[in-house]
Amino acid sequence: MISPPTRSAWRLVLAAAVAGLCLAAAGCSNQPKVNDSDLVYIETPALAEAMESSKKRVVIVDARIAPRYELAHIPGAINIPLADAVRDDERLKDVKGIIVYALDWEDPIALAMSKKLMALGYKEVQTYRGGLREWIDLGKPTEPPLENSN
Repeated sequence: MISPPTRSAWRLVLAAAVAGLCLAAAGCSNQPKVNDSDLVYIETPALAEAMESSKKRVVIVDARIAPRYELAHIPGAINIPLADAVRDDERLKDVKGIIVYALDWEDPIALAMSKKLMALGYKEVQTYRGGLREWIDLGKPTEPPLENSN
């Protein structure tokens, strides 16, 4: 009869399994690592200029969930929620730049989306940190138009 494994044998098996999973997880990712220091921020004047420029094909990405996007967004922005960002998205094909925004300065969604797009291989990704709230506070238009509450 075979004796049951000792506690130290189980620990060894468990440690080997955890080490194998960690190595597999580290080796499976071929996406580049993107840090906060890689982010490029733009202000409202640069966003407005990019929107008006016909020389550049710039796509503005609203990273908020669809119901929030539908309430109001920056004119011309497309909606790609963070969870839906993928490599080779047809909407981002052949663009010269991508400008990402979310609600405001404290909304981490825009930062996470910018980093995710860079990790997926998209170039010229910028983050409009002021977001929709700053855009509205500066009296800029939205789609659909918001009721003036002043």
